Amino acid sequence: RMTMEALPAELCVLDESGQILAVNQYWTNGCAAQDAARSMASVGANYLALCRRDAAAGSREAKQFLQHFRQLRRSGSAGFSLTYPTGEGPAHRWILAKVARIPGAPVRYSLTRVDITEQKAAERELQRSESRLTIALQASSSGLWEWDYSADRILLDPQLCDLLGVTPSPSMKLADFLSSVRPEDREALSAQLHRATEEGGAFSAEFRGTLEQRYYALRGQGIAESPDQPARLLGICLDVTQQRQLEQ
Repeated sequence: RMTMEALPAELCVLDESGQILAVNQYWTNGCAAQDAARSMASVGANYLALCRRDAAAGSREAKQFLQHFRQLRRSGSAGFSLTYPTGEGPAHRWILAKVARIPGAPVRYSLTRVDITEQKAAERELQRSESRLTIALQASSSGLWEWDYSADRILLDPQLCDLLGVTPSPSMKLADFLSSVRPEDREALSAQLHRATEEGGAFSAEFRGTLEQRYYALRGQGIAESPDQPARLLGICLDVTQQRQLEQ
């Protein structure tokens, strides 16, 4: 009982039929904060019966829970998790439900419910920020890149791969990246990048690409993980072909 109360989440224990055998205070408070139907999920009630009632009323989440629970009982697996929305308007929340088989006999299951509304909001904001960044990069003919010196791995975003005319690869090395650089510029660019890993701080470099004689400008920052380690480089690469052609 003390373990149940110590867990900062809504928790109940079910038997194999779905009857609620025990709940903690978080569960009681959570049910009380919901509508009358949710408040019925107290000790002695059958949680699966409540889910069947909600499923009959059209709840997709209740149907999913019943399907997962039936599969859990048949397969003897360790458990399952389910994310679903609840409530409307100001009361709208996102819940992460986890069901786990409790070792021993007779068969018992723990059901925990955690409010992940803030996490969902943060994920949506991150997605919006990434969308805005992608639009900005596309509009400015630029892309993001990163070079992990220790692992000799270069990461290019899809926009930059298109600008350079290279195939995206999670295992791209510096030599692979330099193959998209005009041969006359490779040695100088490689030297600048290596110097940046040693010195850290902001840096910039320019080179000509092999794709239709394009001109590119690297802008970035060297970030040292520790004083005795080379810096990791990350930044932006811009297509400056139009500016260089105008200068000529």
